[in-house]
Amino acid sequence: MLKIVIAEDAAFEREGLVRSIPWNDLGIVVVGAAEDGKQAWELIVEHNPDIVLTDIKMPIVDGIELSKAVNRDYPLTKLVFISGHEDFNFALEAIKSKVLAYILKPYTFREITDTIRQVALICMDEKGRDEQIRIIQSKLDETRPFFEEKLLQDIINERIQDELTLNERLQYYGLYFDKSCFAVILLDFEATSVTDHALSDNLYIIRNRPGELILLINEDQAHLNRREDLEAIAVELKDRVNARLQSDVAICVSRPFSHLLNLAYGCKEVLEAKKRLPMVGRIHPVFYEDVTGADDVFGRLDRIVADVKRFIRLRYMDNITLNDIASEVFMSPNYLNSLFKKATGKNINKYLIDFRITTAMELLLKPDATVNRVAEKVGYRNLAHFSTLFKKQCGMTPMEYRDYRSNQ
Repeated sequence: MLKIVIAEDAAFEREGLVRSIPWNDLGIVVVGAAEDGKQAWELIVEHNPDIVLTDIKMPIVDGIELSKAVNRDYPLTKLVFISGHEDFNFALEAIKSKVLAYILKPYTFREITDTIRQVALICMDEKGRDEQIRIIQSKLDETRPFFEEKLLQDIINERIQDELTLNERLQYYGLYFDKSCFAVILLDFEATSVTDHALSDNLYIIRNRPGELILLINEDQAHLNRREDLEAIAVELKDRVNARLQSDVAICVSRPFSHLLNLAYGCKEVLEAKKRLPMVGRIHPVFYEDVTGADDVFGRLDRIVADVKRFIRLRYMDNITLNDIASEVFMSPNYLNSLFKKATGKNINKYLIDFRITTAMELLLKPDATVNRVAEKVGYRNLAHFSTLFKKQCGMTPMEYRDYRSNQ
């Protein structure tokens, strides 16, 4: 049943509205009748009605002021005005107050009934749509864990390898990772399984099988980059699952990473850390970086290089520095630079310049491209500096290069 509040200062008319309208046939119950706007507001707050039928001219608080309060706090409630005034200003105020119907006195109860019936149909139509939306959302919520796990498995198995595909899949599944940093956590236990009811909102199941649960955690970089914060998260999760399963639980933690496409590395790290449990024990969280050497066989260097290259591909057009890149991969600038050079044969600045100039060479071949615009697009605001770097790389100036390629 829909709910209605009636506000009418004239007692005879108020009583007539309550008793003479076939409310039950309309699917409506009168939850209160008020003699002024103040009393009507109290009833609205108490019952949150679907419809408010109110006179405009009332003592204490009039219908106009009442409607403003309703629109502000109960925007879904429908308003119907009753007025003995045909004055244009009253009609204008009704429009401003988002009133659904405006009934002039003297009215007939048939007129009131027909008007309220139309308003009730609108209310029921909206409620039906809301219910449909609720059902659809409920079904989506039920399937979300499946989609999350499938997406993460596709990343691990390299069925998703680039930013564009990842973003398309995230959008398709309606999934959002709103924090800037990730880590992988593995729980090793004796019980058969653990349900996701023991997990919090920022944890996502990667793999759940008897005796082992692998999770992705998505948190702010400031939290995961601090060892004590990451350890606190791991300990809290261990205690929660331990209490639920009444079973010995060991926990392994990967290093934090800034991009979801590096998920496979995080999974390899926790699986490697798990192998060390017999040696290091199960009491405290086991961090991958504590049980392996700096140059591990699980692609630590490859992961760092991939992170740097990906960051440059995404941000080469900006004024990025070595410090920016180092912050992205949670390393000191000098150490990162030395590792990158060890893997690629060139330092990060040289790689960035090469990438920018190579991109500029492609852009210069477009008919509408100017040298100045190309320079800006690849991150150089100083045209002379760009031209110097370009000539050093290509053996000719940008203009000479474009003329040369145009004549080929």
